[in-house]
Amino acid sequence: MNTLDSDNAGRPPSSARREILRIATAGALLSQMPHALAQAQAWPTKPIRLMVAFAPGGPADIVARLIGQILQEKLGQSVVVENRAGAGGNIAARLVAKEAPDGYTLLVTTSALAVNQTFYKDPGYDATKDFSPIALISVSPNIIVAHPSASATDLKDFLQKNKGKSVSYGSAGVGSTPNLTGDHVLRVLGGLDAVHIPFQGAGPALAATMANQVEIASVALPPAVPLVRSGKLKGLAVRSHDARRRFSRGARHQPRVGQSIRQTLPHPVCVDRRSI
Repeated sequence: MNTLDSDNAGRPPSSARREILRIATAGALLSQMPHALAQAQAWPTKPIRLMVAFAPGGPADIVARLIGQILQEKLGQSVVVENRAGAGGNIAARLVAKEAPDGYTLLVTTSALAVNQTFYKDPGYDATKDFSPIALISVSPNIIVAHPSASATDLKDFLQKNKGKSVSYGSAGVGSTPNLTGDHVLRVLGGLDAVHIPFQGAGPALAATMANQVEIASVALPPAVPLVRSGKLKGLAVRSHDARRRFSRGARHQPRVGQSIRQTLPHPVCVDRRSI
């Protein structure tokens, strides 16, 4: 697998959970939350919704379910995870932007929240005015994978064997960092006629690659880890400094799975956000 230096609705697989837990930075957030909440007015008094901007099985979904379980234990209130995938993360962002600013609807998204502000003429929200950032809860490099039957041994080999050809690749959606990574690597660096097939998240993109419906996929690392290790997919390259630590978090251009909530929140919730 090369190193490149230049987004299951249920409980995620144990191997993926372990990978996310190694890269997540949510521990500090959650450990301080009870103290912050104790100083605020009664909140939460009803279930909290975590709206995920991408389909089940991807990094944002995995993180949301892990965080949701812990938040439920810490807060003593139900936390419901909802996947509202589509338009590169814009659908969920639009929905949350229209919700009441009461701290009961949280958006779990990726760097697409920022990228889409310039990628789309009208994404349907203003990332700086409609949301208050709470925390960066995990980081992950991108990985390029292929069907196990692919003859290429790594990305360099894949580019050489497909020189002058048209190839299809899947990603978590238009404007996602895996999409930008795929375009840069295949078109700019490799000179291939790359046809981008956008999916509603990394999970569907990986499923299509395993079914040989697309030749390769460019996705965030966590959901691909168990599939590569089990031989269901072949890893061609990871955007990380050290190929020997191909599943590490020391990567460039990392998609950041962040958590945001509606702007102009009630004072107690804003206090909680600033305290963590």
